[in-house]
Amino acid sequence: MQSIEKSLNDLRTLIEQNQTQTPTQNDLISPEEACELLGISPVTLHRWEKQNKLKVYGIGGKRYLKRSEIEESLTLKEKAS
Repeated sequence: MQSIEKSLNDLRTLIEQNQTQTPTQNDLISPEEACELLGISPVTLHRWEKQNKLKVYGIGGKRYLKRSEIEESLTLKEKAS
C-alpha cells in the first residue's frame, strides 16, 4: 500500500510540474509518454483504448493522447481509491 501511495504522490508531483511548464492542458503526448505518466504497459494502454477508457487521436498515421484526458483519468482513479 505504501508503494501505491508513493507512486500516486510521484504522479501528483509530475502533474504539477507539467502544468506549470505546459502552456495548454490539451497538449498531445505519445502513447509511450502516456504509459509512463499512468504507470502502465503499452498492452494495457491498448486494452483501455479498445474499452473506450482512453481516447486516442490519429494524426498523420501516428497516435496521440491528450495530456488533459490522461490527467483527468488519474484524478478519477485517485477519487475511487
